[in-house]
Formats: sequence, C-alpha cells, structure tokens
Amino acid sequence: MKQLLKYKQGGIGNVSDAIRNLILYLEDPVTNFPILSENHKKKIYEHYTDKPYNCDNFKNDLLGILKPECLNPENATALATKIIYNNKSEWNSDDDDILGLLVHETNDKWKQDLITDMNGGYGCIWWHALPSKEILAKLRETVANDDTFDFYYMANNQATYKATVVDFATQDTFDDKYAEWIKKTPTPTWLEEKIEYYNDKDGSRTAAIIFLISKFEQLQTPIDKKQFNLYKKFNTRGGIGAFTNILSNTEINDMNEITKLASLLESCKNLILQGAPGTGKTYTTASIAVELIEGKNITNHSEIMEAYDRLQKCGQVCFVTFHQSMDYEDFVEGMRPQVAENNTVKYDIEPGIFKQICKSADENPGEKYVLIIDEINRGNVSKIFGELISLIEKDKRKGAAHTLASKLTYSKKELAVPQNLYIIGTMNTTDRSVGSLDYALRRRFVFKTLKSDIEIVKAQNSEIAGIAVNLFEDVKKFITEHKYSNDDIDDLMVGHSYFLADNKEQLKTSMEYGIIPLIKEYISDGILRQPENHDCFDNWIELKPMP
Repeated sequence: MKQLLKYKQGGIGNVSDAIRNLILYLEDPVTNFPILSENHKKKIYEHYTDKPYNCDNFKNDLLGILKPECLNPENATALATKIIYNNKSEWNSDDDDILGLLVHETNDKWKQDLITDMNGGYGCIWWHALPSKEILAKLRETVANDDTFDFYYMANNQATYKATVVDFATQDTFDDKYAEWIKKTPTPTWLEEKIEYYNDKDGSRTAAIIFLISKFEQLQTPIDKKQFNLYKKFNTRGGIGAFTNILSNTEINDMNEITKLASLLESCKNLILQGAPGTGKTYTTASIAVELIEGKNITNHSEIMEAYDRLQKCGQVCFVTFHQSMDYEDFVEGMRPQVAENNTVKYDIEPGIFKQICKSADENPGEKYVLIIDEINRGNVSKIFGELISLIEKDKRKGAAHTLASKLTYSKKELAVPQNLYIIGTMNTTDRSVGSLDYALRRRFVFKTLKSDIEIVKAQNSEIAGIAVNLFEDVKKFITEHKYSNDDIDDLMVGHSYFLADNKEQLKTSMEYGIIPLIKEYISDGILRQPENHDCFDNWIELKPMP
C-alpha cells in the first residue's frame, strides 16, 4: 500500500525496483517481463548472456537467446519467463529468500530496558559485524519493498529475543538514514546522532550496522538453533548470520528421519518403504534420493522436487512402477522389432531401465545412482529380475567380497551390479490383491514402515488443523474398532496427506472422494467389518466425528 501511494504521488521513479517492474509489466505486458525482482533479473541476464546486466537490453537479449515459439507473439515474454523459472536451479541455485538475521549475545539487562523504553514505538539496536555483501543486498531489497525482517538474539543455542527490523544503516549510509529516522513519531528509542556513538565505551567493539526496529520482545518459547535453516550454513558464533526459514519440530524430525533412511540405504544398498496409502512413501523416496546423492537435507517441497527432477534428467535417479504384466524384457533387456529401410523387420536388443542405470553407475563410479521401484510388491519378481535377483545383494555387488556376475539372456554379456547403485522400493501394506511380498525380494531389502503422522496434520493451517485432527482420530478409531485381523493399525491407518487441506471445502472433498472410498474398499476387501451404522460417512463429509 505504501508503494502504491508513492507511485500515485511521485510516479514510477518514486517506487522500489520490484514495484516498478510490476507496474511496467501491467502497463505493457508485451514488452516487459513478469519478473519483479531486480536481483533475479540481474542473475538471469548475466547467466543467459554472459554479459554485465543491462536493464535496457533485457527484453531483446533474452528473447533473442531463448526464442520462445508462441502462436500469439504477444505472449513471448510470459513464455520466456516460464522457461527461465523452469530452469531456476541453473541461474539461481544458491539464492534462498532470507527471512532474517541471528547473533549470539547473552546480556539480558539492556534488552529488558529497551522493551521498557520503546513502549510500543520505534527503537534502534546495533551489531559490531556486517553480514556479507550478498546478504546485505537481499535485505536492502526487502526494506525497499516496505517489508520487514526478523533479528534474533541467541543464548545457549536458543533464540530468546526477537526484533522486527524495518530499516538498517551501515557506516556509509547512516547519516542519510538518521535524517529519515529522526522524523519518525515518536522518535526512535536509542537513536544516536552519529554511528560512532554506538561504539562500546571501552573501545573494544565498533558499530558496523544499526537496525531500526518496530518491535522488540522476549520470546515466550525459545527457538532452538537447529530449527533455523541457516543461509549457506553460516556459523553465527562471533559474527552475524542469516536464515531462510524456521523449521517446526515436525520438520526437524522429518529431516532427521530422512538422514537416517539415507544412511540406512547407503549401508544396506536396498530399502523398501512400506505403509498405508497417503503416508508419503513416493515423496519420501525423492527426499532420500536427494539426500543420498547431493548430501542436501531439504524440507521445502518445491526445492526437493526441483533437485529430484534435475537428478532424473541427468540420469542419476530412475523411476519405474512394477505391475503384473511387467517382465524381464521391460526391466533388464529384451528383443524389440524394428522396421528396416526395405520394410523388413529386424530384432534389436534394447536395454531396460535396470541395465541402463547399472551401465551409468558403472561408468561413473564417483557418483551415486538411485533406482526407485514404486509398487514393488505388485510385480512378479522371478519374471522381472530373472537370474539377477541375487546380484543386488550388498555382498554380491561388483568389487564386494562375493562378487557375482550373470550372463544376460539376450546380449550374452555379463552384468554385475555396481556398488554405487542404490534401490528404493515402495509397498502398499493394505493391498491384498497381490498377497505377501516375494520372499526372494524380502530377504534382500531392509524395511521401514511409514506411519500416518498426526503431528503433520496438526502443523497445517490452524483453521483447518483442529477439524482435521478430530477427523484423523475418528477415522483411526473406526479402523481400530472394525478391523477383522490382527493387522497393525500403522499398516491400515489412512495416511496423513488425506487430512491436509487449504480450506474446509478442500477437506470435505478429500473426505468424500478420498478417505470414504478407501474405507469402503477396505470393507470390500475384507480388511474391515461392515459398520452397522453408516451415518459416520455422512458425518465425515460434513467434517463431523461419528455420532
């Protein structure tokens, strides 16, 4: 709103870069790009042109390089933007949004004095070290857009005080900022006329950066340092660091679990994730693959999938779904008919996904490769793996103590499974149509059951969380009371992903078209007993517990 008022009062030259770019695009979307951040435009331009940033040449140079093909030429800049952001990791791999700064400082007396002196108005705090130029540039962009960022004080590796920063000044900008800040009403508490006045009286530390803050508070619940996702893993002790987000305890637990599973996979080579529908098996395979290959423990969904897609494109991750008609020819190698130039048919030997990834891993021993097999229990193992089932064992891999190689059926070439190939399978524990997992496969994998996690349901939007938690517990009670066998509830409980929604209507849709049909399928398959009262289904659709 402030930027809009500035635009109305002083024109486009009176607003921040991001708002200027927005207004230019709205006024002329044919000529301008829907890219608001000047920082992004600079990185994009320099990446694609290999020249210093020139805002005047941005359109012509980018369109000349990307050459987006549109039925309507007026959409060229919009399509080019989509192409650019689909390849964001190429030009923006280290560019995380910075939410704030944190430092280590244990003196509480002055902090309590500041809270009292500010009395709901503005205040000033300082620090003796500067963030990096890169971080300062990002924070300047934040302030220019009239946004705030947070500043945390750490004690004993916990954040105990928090300031809300509306502006900041360094030694070269302090005089101008002082002239601006002194006009605030009321005058900011602890605002000094010269930056030198902030220096320690004994001369031990000099002020490097001054922060104008609109709020200062002691946290009721301290935040553990491990919950801060540090920008570039910067160590804040003795300096000043930035963070990109604050992880919840659930996210911390998820990160620890992914690290454990990646370590388990690296040690055992073959891992199966099993669980009921909606427990996140397929998504977890992506997280494990990224952690194992890149050493990155990421919680952000889009970042994980971006890294996962990149690894798939370069061939380090391959994905396949087993089904009952799949065979050796699809998975390992087979004869495929090809029509020659003289219209005769010839048969070529084509490698399957397993042979291909074995070859890639063998040729690049310094890299890690992951084969993900979704629904691994739905395939006929003898039919798909053939004589290769023994080769995936840890001690039978190439270079291991008991290396085994097998001559392939069609090519007659020997194949040994490389040490740097890892296999992750997923298995639906409620799927009774395929019976138990083939014992030959079971003894060659380690297993992890993914449970339906109520903490994840609690962690969503608070307006939805309360309703969703009640429904989660109600569905769990229903399954517990109506299950026929001694099956573990963790193998049957509807996954937490079914209870995640942005609003009530979305949750209703999930109940009516996701959870209830799944429960009815359990009943049809003989997993659950038919309930005497069907009102529970009607209640669930209305987001109410069983009567």
